[in-house]
Amino acid sequence: SKMFRNNVFEIRLVPLSESILRFKRLIRDLSRQLHKKVELVTENMDAELDKGTIDQLNEPLIHIIRNCIDHGIEPPEVRKEKGKPETGTIKISANNSGSQIEIRIEDDGAGIDLNKVKQKALEKKIITAADELTKQELMDLIFLPGFSTAKSLSEVSGRGVGMDVVRKKISELRGEIKIDTEKGAGTSFTLKLQQSIAILDTLLFKVEETFFTVAISDIEECRLITLEEINQYSNRGSLPYQDQMVPFINLRKFFRLEGAYGKIIKVIFLKSNEKRIALFTDNIVGAHQSVLKPLGKHFKNQKCITSASQLGDGRLAFMLDANELYQEIEN
Repeated sequence: SKMFRNNVFEIRLVPLSESILRFKRLIRDLSRQLHKKVELVTENMDAELDKGTIDQLNEPLIHIIRNCIDHGIEPPEVRKEKGKPETGTIKISANNSGSQIEIRIEDDGAGIDLNKVKQKALEKKIITAADELTKQELMDLIFLPGFSTAKSLSEVSGRGVGMDVVRKKISELRGEIKIDTEKGAGTSFTLKLQQSIAILDTLLFKVEETFFTVAISDIEECRLITLEEINQYSNRGSLPYQDQMVPFINLRKFFRLEGAYGKIIKVIFLKSNEKRIALFTDNIVGAHQSVLKPLGKHFKNQKCITSASQLGDGRLAFMLDANELYQEIEN
């Protein structure tokens, strides 16, 4: 049944590139309609998302692309005057980091005129003249319902019309969206999404009867250390390793697990963002391809466990987050 279950998960994961044709068609049709020249550039579109997420993403992405063509990218003659190539570029790129995926849509158009945005917000009494807004806060106004800076609302889209819908859709996907813009140089939209399913190479290990995993990419080394040695350092809370003292976590204590460590403890040294941490385990099982799923509500307060994957016999292995573990120690 293990084979079967892996396939079930894989069927649901699709690369972003599957949506590209739809976007190409949209760009071709729209740029004709608006007499603009636009080309699409893509990067790292083999990043995978589960099918449900991709289906829900298509509408906000289409909205953003329309926006780029309608309001971002200038007509060829205007671009020429500005010393830009006549053909505008829309670039879609993805970046996959374990449980998060980032999708960026950038245009090299006119950028958003934040003064206009401010004027509009004042007219609509969304802000007052006394409000001091940062660039980020000004850009965020664009996501408010009914906010539009478009001079003429063409049938295509208004910069801002529907942007509230885009944000709503993205937050329904437990994601966030940010805009960045440089006047005259272009605008970028960055979507950050939590992967509802991610496949990750992990190391599987055991403390008592509980299975845990950590990302292979975070592991620096596994060592055998005697209980006696560890006892020497236990009151300091850190072990000597590569000429420095590395804080450790006794997972038994941390997760209130039964039992006691044997004479020899298997210690996993993790390194993430230049920070090191050591974990005490009973048994290292070996490499494990984790199909990670977010945990349900009753795990919400479990610190440092972000997701779980199922083992062949149906039991769960809990994924530990190295950064969160580190923060726990610092507190």
